[in-house]
Order: sequence, then structure tokens, then C-alpha cells
Amino acid sequence: MVCKLLFQWEAGIRSGVRRNSTPICASTTAEWVEEKVFEMVKAKELGADLVEARLDFLKDFHPAQHHQSLINNRPLPILITYRHIYKYF
Repeated sequence: MVCKLLFQWEAGIRSGVRRNSTPICASTTAEWVEEKVFEMVKAKELGADLVEARLDFLKDFHPAQHHQSLINNRPLPILITYRHIYKYF
């Protein structure tokens, strides 16, 4: 997430004014749902337009419980993804 947010800062969003109309998506990589919600709030504060909630980073994930928590507590539109490990090798 830090890399994407640094890019936002360098793109001129730090002043609250965009130089172009490209939407910014911040990716969350927290290991716990509560941390993921915190990262989503922080991404909004830093100017993100939407957030990617990467479920593959979660240590203890219970879909019935956690999907609803992520959706109900999101401050931005959310893209929920699960990337298989085979994509990295």
C-alpha cells in the first residue's frame, strides 16, 4: 500500500487537486480484518478513489463473518480479490 500511496503523493494528489482523472486504487495487505479496515480508511484520507481488499494476505479468514465486516466498514468502493500463490512463481 505504501508504494501506491507514495505514487499518489508524487502525482500531485497531496494538495487535494488531481492533475488527471485517472482513478487511484489502493491495495490493502493487512493480515487481520481490523487492520484491513484501518488501511482502507487511511487510503481514503490519502486520496484513493477505491480500495482493493486482498484476502490472500489474511491470516485467519472466515468468509461468512469477514466479508460482511469488510463491506459494512468500507469508506470507499471496494474490490475484493484473492490472488493464488501460483501467480508469483
